[in-house]
Amino acid sequence: MFRIIQMSLLRCFASAALYHKAKTVAFSNDIEDIVGVSYSPNNRDNYTMRFKTVPYLLNLVLCLMLANTTYADSEATEKRQQIYNSIDDQSEILEDLVDDQLWQQAAPIAVELANKVAQLNTLFPESSKDEGRAKDAIWEEWEEFSQRLHRLESDFRNVSNAIAANDHKQAQEHLEMATSACRACHRNYRSLW
Repeated sequence: MFRIIQMSLLRCFASAALYHKAKTVAFSNDIEDIVGVSYSPNNRDNYTMRFKTVPYLLNLVLCLMLANTTYADSEATEKRQQIYNSIDDQSEILEDLVDDQLWQQAAPIAVELANKVAQLNTLFPESSKDEGRAKDAIWEEWEEFSQRLHRLESDFRNVSNAIAANDHKQAQEHLEMATSACRACHRNYRSLW
């Protein structure tokens, strides 16, 4: 909710500043007139226009600073974001290790990925609904979302089992299923912004 308010304020001030800047450009001949760094005593209207532009630019800067400030997400939100980033990084590493059939290095990563996914089911409390990039659909369709997490965990466990059996083909197939599940879940449950 806070982000929506920030973005609305930003758009409002940016629009006002750009409108005023365009109006000012129409009455001025060069860039000095827009930012108000010069004063021509012979042209009082131009000075007034330049003087009015400064508050709009200051408001725009203030709004940009507010929009870029971070607010404290809950501990659960921060933890799940860390886990998701870690899953993303480790999945890429695991993919390379499976391709190169480096089973001893791949095995602990596959187990760790499955364990991390298992933790995620507890990191979506109702109180974190408007935090992070999670869409409301997660809480509205909790059973479906939870089942997807269980399937993803199972996919990583299957990768682990295939690695333990030195089965390159099965490890690749299950890893592909896991990464496809990640992408599908992002489309439905993760906001781009």
